[in-house]
Amino acid sequence: MKNGMKTHKPLLIIALFLAGISSLRALKPESGTIADIDGNVYHIVANGHFVWTAENLKTTSYNDGIKIPDIADNLLWTGLTTGAYCWYNNDEGNEKNYGALYNWHAVNTGRLCPAGWRVPSDQEWKELGGIVDTHSFFALHGGERGGKGNFHLAGRSGFWWSSTSADDSSAWYRNMIYGLEDINRNTHPKWMGFSVRCIRDRGDS
Repeated sequence: MKNGMKTHKPLLIIALFLAGISSLRALKPESGTIADIDGNVYHIVANGHFVWTAENLKTTSYNDGIKIPDIADNLLWTGLTTGAYCWYNNDEGNEKNYGALYNWHAVNTGRLCPAGWRVPSDQEWKELGGIVDTHSFFALHGGERGGKGNFHLAGRSGFWWSSTSADDSSAWYRNMIYGLEDINRNTHPKWMGFSVRCIRDRGDS
């Protein structure tokens, strides 16, 4: 009986692996575009069981039409405990290349992405990390609004919020450095300004 189990275990593993591959292939291809409430249009890309926006979010309104405060003042920005956004260097000309930078409090409203979409959780970022590459993710390195409210690293490093809080003052995010395909995971204060991508389950309309 033990010998029989040893003989069939590799076959079982192979069968389960092939079943997993088949289930991914059975998912219908996902492509096209979506628009946010401001009318900004984003390409979408399928990765595994999820569909992601292929550009950084640019909306200046929540998906219920309420405007998000645009905060330029550094001291005010660093003290915020409510949602806000800004453009890199407070220059709206950076919208096209980098999208907006949002604090985590805007993410936490659950109303930042278009209806039916969400900011990916820390776990969903982990699942993406096993399959992402710079060609499918189209990482736009929008930099950050960091210490003392200053702007850093646009074009060289990208930072994206997850929807997952780490503790009362910090949340999980992901970072990619230009020229490298590794995705780094860490926490930062919730008032910091990072880019945002949106996600939905594959097959959802």
